[in-house]
Amino acid sequence: MPATQWILLAAVLGLGGCATPAVSRPPSPASTCAATAMQQVPPGLDTGLTQCVAAALVEGQCGSFDPAIVGTRNDAGHRCARRGATPGELVDCCRAALGSRR
Repeated sequence: MPATQWILLAAVLGLGGCATPAVSRPPSPASTCAATAMQQVPPGLDTGLTQCVAAALVEGQCGSFDPAIVGTRNDAGHRCARRGATPGELVDCCRAALGSRR
């Protein structure tokens, strides 16, 4: 085989590797925990209350985490994570914490 054919073959084989689908990675344990915790947020809450309860659930169930997983840190949710155990208790805590700022 002439050299140009070897170069062409190498180029085709090399480019073929670029066309393969990306390898999917399993989600990180922190993001899996956060997603599971956020599924426990009761439906029908306003946005601020939802964010507070979600932040409290994630912090309470997942411990320290990268805030980028669920957005910016929510101070009311951080305080409520230490107080409430159930989603209902967290709603009450967040409602009280957010109501005091309005």
